[in-house]
Amino acid sequence: MHPTRREFLGGIAGGVVAGTLMRRLPLLPGRTPESVEELVTWIADVKHEKANAELVDRLKKGLAVEPLFAALYLAGLRHVEPRPLGFKYHCVLQMASLWSVMQTLPPPEHVLPLVYALDDFKRSQAEQVAAGGWRLPAPDEKALPAAGKARAEFDAAMEAWDLAKADAAVTSLVRSAKREEVIAALAPWSLRSFGNAGHGAICAANGIRTLDVIGWGHAEPFARALVHGLLELERSADTAAFARAKERARAAPGKARGGFDASLPAALAALRKSDSAQAQQLFADLERETGTMRAGWLTACAYALELLARTPGLFAVHAATGVESIQWLATAVGELEFARLAQSLAAGWLPLWREAFVRGGTTRDVDVALLLAPANDATVEVRGAVRALEGLGPDRWATARSIVGGLRAGNVRGIFVARARELLVAKGDEAHDWKFFAALEQLATRCGDEMAGPLLACGVHYLRDAADADFAPVAAARAALAK
Repeated sequence: MHPTRREFLGGIAGGVVAGTLMRRLPLLPGRTPESVEELVTWIADVKHEKANAELVDRLKKGLAVEPLFAALYLAGLRHVEPRPLGFKYHCVLQMASLWSVMQTLPPPEHVLPLVYALDDFKRSQAEQVAAGGWRLPAPDEKALPAAGKARAEFDAAMEAWDLAKADAAVTSLVRSAKREEVIAALAPWSLRSFGNAGHGAICAANGIRTLDVIGWGHAEPFARALVHGLLELERSADTAAFARAKERARAAPGKARGGFDASLPAALAALRKSDSAQAQQLFADLERETGTMRAGWLTACAYALELLARTPGLFAVHAATGVESIQWLATAVGELEFARLAQSLAAGWLPLWREAFVRGGTTRDVDVALLLAPANDATVEVRGAVRALEGLGPDRWATARSIVGGLRAGNVRGIFVARARELLVAKGDEAHDWKFFAALEQLATRCGDEMAGPLLACGVHYLRDAADADFAPVAAARAALAK
């Protein structure tokens, strides 16, 4: 028997939050689409050294946060090449994460993440100019297929890695199809290649979430840029996990259910020894044995954070941001077959991330299952979990072990996340700071009370602390706006 939609969504999202849409921009009295276009032009043209001061001046004169957010995203789409996905293109990839952070800031601070975003765009723009000027080209209107043929021609062009035909087809598709149809078309292809550490999935998930904020009238440049980026990724062994996941997606469905899976430590132990194909089989076995996809998602989330603890650094955050994006896409598409494909793909990518991270740094002997042990509760004074953010120290695994007991309390987790967010806003100076924080918060929420504390504790391997320097443009804007 197939699961109900409620059971399905609860099973893949951890039973708490199934990946709801971010709040849509309100209609702004007296503001028109032209005001956003004017901002896009200003963002592209303003000199980097003058950008922060001019932004503060505009904010003091009444510039609203919402059109500024939209304009920053559109400026990135139009002026920064999505090849390769990642690197300078993070000025686009990070925008959904910034919006997520902004939603829970006090009103006077709502704009501060966008102060960072403007500075980051100007840095990306400078890199683009150095690499060669680029603008998203206009679509070839004569090549666009009829609306009724757009999806089939898009899939055929993506299968053939044919950029010209894929660009024409996706342009026609987004002009005629509904939001859900566009997502269903784009999501599978964003998972095809592990190239650039899985940025295809991250780009798709964060782009869709950004459109849910600024409006789907902007879907065309997003979809076209995504396709341009995806068709630059590798075609060889990096796509093998996707091919296996497609076969897995056709398997007999299991019934999703809630609850914490006590077999998680054993699954993690097996995953540490698995190659890509073995990991996908492991997750298939987990679903068959437990009757739920939840066990696989919990394993994926926990192992992604363990990989960060084993090889701390910028590169290793991509397992967490990647798993979160894949899981979110599974919910956004809302079909059981795609959810199974997505989970199998995440399983297949985890060993690929592990091997890539090992090549990039020293591996530490870490077992995230130790953070799940209730014995930790007796050893920690709960307020110490929040105080740890004032100085995380060099041994962050030791810090994670010391604070996880305190983070089992929901009220302590709330204070911990709020303080981590404050530090991020003041000190975050790079896209991965924002992407990781937003992903960590989402994963901790979806995985439920039993897993939230351990995930947040392990997250200290890439959180800012009070000892980090303030990000100068944000500090300057904060002081100027307070006058």
